[in-house]
Amino acid sequence: MLAVLGGLGAAVIWSVGTAGFSSRAARKLGPTTTLAWVMLVGLVVLAFVVPWYTDVHLSAAAAGWLLLGGAGNVGGLLIVYHAVRIGQLGVVMPIVGAEGGIAALISIAAGQTVTAVDAAALTVTVIGVMMTATARPVLRTSSEPPAADPSLGTAVATPRGHADRRAAAWAVLAATSFGASLFGTAKAGNVLPLAWAVLPPRLIGVLVLTIPLALQRKLRCTRDAAHLVVAGGLCEVGGFVSYALGARHDIAVAAVLASLTGAISAGIGRILFRERLRVIQLLGIAVIFAGVATLSAVTA
Repeated sequence: MLAVLGGLGAAVIWSVGTAGFSSRAARKLGPTTTLAWVMLVGLVVLAFVVPWYTDVHLSAAAAGWLLLGGAGNVGGLLIVYHAVRIGQLGVVMPIVGAEGGIAALISIAAGQTVTAVDAAALTVTVIGVMMTATARPVLRTSSEPPAADPSLGTAVATPRGHADRRAAAWAVLAATSFGASLFGTAKAGNVLPLAWAVLPPRLIGVLVLTIPLALQRKLRCTRDAAHLVVAGGLCEVGGFVSYALGARHDIAVAAVLASLTGAISAGIGRILFRERLRVIQLLGIAVIFAGVATLSAVTA
């Protein structure tokens, strides 16, 4: 039961963070700057928690899991921020939601046994992702002016329908990176305190993004984006905490239920931002739901 609650909690928190806050910040600041701020917010929060866990024995294996979890999460976030900047949430996030299935495949490759039902459910999920990614997008217009990404020195165009296929390709890369991160975080959470398991993405992000941008005087934030990056950073940490708690009891269940992030975000994009999707894309989302639901049922 705790694995189910942890996975579902992570899905809801990450969906709200990405669709409600981080994606909006990325359209104002650009993906690189947004991620730098999100990582900094998360690191500040954990700075008050990690010092309480001093009796930690960090083995080589645990360090490897921390590195995988951290690098995979930072890379995935940077990719998905770029994807939602050029494409619709309803296209990008269902594909990113396949991260749980990818984490399950990594677990299988690492030695976890699966039943025929598990394999069938994973296949259904992949088919749903393909349906969502390959559908011809609905063209739409936007009166919102381009935003500048101070870290790149370029203009950031608002998402338009014709870019959805490129966004889908980026989303596949993001899903792969997130899947590796989920697996690494789960393994680290089994042998280390929770705060340590969720620390690496924030630490790596600050070292490779926030500090370099600050030294180059490119780490800027507008007043109307400040609350978005703070909320996005808090949601990132909260989602990882919820997932790590669930994964301590069952990695497969927690990872699969965390995959609902994509479908929930797509719903947010449809309701809040009035994004238009084709019938085949809606069917693809439904197929993803079916695959994730089946995995949840057979692994619970």
